[in-house]
Amino acid sequence: MTDELTAELQQMKARELAEYGRIFLFAGGHPEALRDVADPSIALSTQRSPGQVWALPAGWVRIVNELHHDLLELLGEYVVTRADQKAGRLCYDIAPPSFSDAVQHRIAGAEDESRHTCELCGVNTSKTSIYAARCTRHATGAGHRIIGAIARPPGESERLKAADP
Repeated sequence: MTDELTAELQQMKARELAEYGRIFLFAGGHPEALRDVADPSIALSTQRSPGQVWALPAGWVRIVNELHHDLLELLGEYVVTRADQKAGRLCYDIAPPSFSDAVQHRIAGAEDESRHTCELCGVNTSKTSIYAARCTRHATGAGHRIIGAIARPPGESERLKAADP
């Protein structure tokens, strides 16, 4: 990553923090983020605010889309109550909760895969920490951590396209 891009991302981070109180962007607004679209059939809980339910790192959309497909086959309909990053890995909670070994095994597999996938760009990485899953290009060292990116919630990309004639 060039010094110029690093400086630009640090400025973006400062603006986002000052304006919105957050240190991430939606993937479409981040020059380094993977822009995969979340499967619009993923149902999100309405029991909590959208930001508490969906804060999925942009680089993990493929993992969640595959997990969703498998859970539909195992469970049928379900609702996501939380999709985000915690301790450098995917946190994916569903309702109703399922204690089926197959479901638990599949969710655990996705969580493990996320630990080795850059949460920003989606590349496979052997660099892991308890704070973030980032490739060497997207460092997490103190003072060097670049602003993160989250994927738009399921269906939002389609709503934005429909609203923009």
